[in-house]
Amino acid sequence: MRMPDTKIKNAFTAFYNSEYRKIRGQWRKWISDRIAELQKPADAFFDEVFKLVFDEKGRPTYLSRLKF
Repeated sequence: MRMPDTKIKNAFTAFYNSEYRKIRGQWRKWISDRIAELQKPADAFFDEVFKLVFDEKGRPTYLSRLKF
């Protein structure tokens, strides 16, 4: 900032930095909340897919109709 008085410049710089940190924190929280919301249905879906693809011991299962 081009200001002749260094006290005013320092005050504006401190205010800017304070507001920047506050708003960045709000956005980070909003993003992490949205990720957590989206992760719940994805986890539920892939838990069911995992049961179809792997057995109880974690080994891959093969469909009997397919011949390899």
